[in-house]
Order: sequence, then structure tokens, then C-alpha cells
Amino acid sequence: MSQKIPLHYSLPAIILSTLLAVAIIYAWTEPTAVPPGDNVPAPINVGNILQTRTGALVLKGVLETENQTLLATQGGNVGIGTTTPSQKLDVSGNIVASGTICSNGGTTCIEVAGGGGGFGDWLDMTQAAQNEKVQGPAPSDGFVTAYTSAGNVSLYGYTGSDRAAVANATPNSPEVKLVIGSGTSAISLTMPVKKGHYWKLTGTNPEKVSWIPMNVGSISPTATTNITMSTVGCPPMGMGSRNKIVSATVNLQNYTTGQPLDGAVVTGHWSRDASGSVSGTTDSSGVVVFSTSCIASTSCSSGGHSSFGGHICYVVFQIDSVTKSSQNYTLYGESSDVVGF
Repeated sequence: MSQKIPLHYSLPAIILSTLLAVAIIYAWTEPTAVPPGDNVPAPINVGNILQTRTGALVLKGVLETENQTLLATQGGNVGIGTTTPSQKLDVSGNIVASGTICSNGGTTCIEVAGGGGGFGDWLDMTQAAQNEKVQGPAPSDGFVTAYTSAGNVSLYGYTGSDRAAVANATPNSPEVKLVIGSGTSAISLTMPVKKGHYWKLTGTNPEKVSWIPMNVGSISPTATTNITMSTVGCPPMGMGSRNKIVSATVNLQNYTTGQPLDGAVVTGHWSRDASGSVSGTTDSSGVVVFSTSCIASTSCSSGGHSSFGGHICYVVFQIDSVTKSSQNYTLYGESSDVVGF
């Protein structure tokens, strides 16, 4: 037999249940967009807190980022094809690239599109290497080859890391490497030179000198330089005048291609018995010529000193910089030369 519950007992429960249902309904706010696009910050999407997954993450589309992204293991190394990277980037396998790979803050680059390793184009350095002129520092490893048809003479090649030691080297110098060429009817010489080292040739002036660079893509823009100094008498006496105008002819080649470096801005300065800064642009042959004003021999300070070959006047030209298309070129070869009169 059922028993009726008095209304005054059930009414509070009914009222409480009704109020609770209303509160739940009003507390719920439906998302204004399809999650997770709006107000539901889903993991690995729009969440702004550090998130960690214990399982694998599989993407079937392109991974994009609006900001700089760093992919790293907890040890700070990134591995591709390996789960135990030992370096900042450790790749197990081949790498395909069409641009450049740089180090040292972008100053040293490997031009992958250009081949990166191997030999570059041969550069003619015959004029630059005459008269025992020191060349360097070499912007990459490479070889010097020299040839002369004169027989029964010797051709010496010196190379080392110290420019002064190379400049003063003799066949008995222990601090430099020596290569000797000899022959009864002709002489040839091939000498390896390390990156950053200097070299010079002595003995018979060679008829042909070539530089064969290795790993030409691993260097910054470089200009091979050659300076030829000359003098001419000042007017009106001309060649017979003891007062001279000195000229410096600068010839530049692109190190990686061996082609003339045209349109390059060359800056330099005169010293010793001439002074002043100069600037000019190379022509289509990679050549620019600088000249002093007339130098009176009576104003020269060298005074016929024996270290200056007994000349009354002594003029030095120094290349300070070579730029093209806002790029500063490293200089390889002669960066200065001197003439006396």
C-alpha cells in the first residue's frame, strides 16, 4: 500500500532540483566556433603553455611556424636519421642542398651549388709571382705550378704560415717548406699550399705560374690581386727627369672563376715618399690604375739608403679594400708593392 508524502516535505526538494538545473543551463556557454579554433586551447595547437607528449607525433601535412623554430633533443642536439645525435646537427645519410652552408657567423660558406669540394679554375699568377714577391694568405688549400723553358737553372718554392719567414726564406730556412724544380732543358715545379699560408718563388723568373685552388666553394668572396708599379718622368723633361710620377696598375680576378673582377671599387693609399688615399673602379678587364702627382727627388726622405736599393725615392702602394655589390672581398696575392727611383 503506497503512502503519500506530504507536500510540505517534497516541495523544497522540487524547488532545489529546479534551481540546480537552471544554474547548470546558464553556466554552460557553447563555443562560438568549432574547436579548437576559438575558445578551446587544444594541446599542440593554440595552447600557450609548454606541452610534453610521451608518444610519437605524426603529421600528414606541412609543419609550419610563424616564429623562429628550434628543434632539439634535451641534450641540445638535433638528429636526422639517428636517435643519438652527437652534434648540434647530426645527419646520418646524404644531404641535398641548392644554396650555401655557412659557419663563423656566415663569414665562411660552402657554395653547394658550385660543387663545394674538388679543384677550382686555374688562376694565372705569372706576373704576381715575379721577382720573389710573396703571395698570400691563401684563402683555401691549393697548388702552385710554375714552369720555365730555361735549363740548367733552379726554381725554388717556399711556403709557410709566417709571411716574414717566407719573405726572407733561403734554401736552408727551417721554418718554411721548400720545393725545388730543376732540369737540363726546362723546369717545372708543383707545390701544395695550405689555407692561410704564404708562398713565393725564387731563382729563375718563371714563364708561367698558376694557382689551382681546392674547395673553392668553402671561401668568402675573394679577389686575386696583382700590382704593377711604374714611373715616368715629370713634364717637361719626361724620361730624363729625376722627378717622377708613380703609377700602380691593379689587376683583379675573381678567385672562384678566374674571370676579371670588373666593376669592383678599389681603395688604397700611398706611403713613404708619396701620400694620400685613392679610390677607383676596375674596368671590364679587372684593371684600375692609380697615379701620384709629380714627386720631386729633392723632397724624398729615403736618401739612397742601402735597404732601398740605393734609390733616392721610394714609393709604396697599398690596397686597403675591394668591394663589389656591397660585398667586401678577401685579397689574395699582392696587397702592396714598391718602386724606387
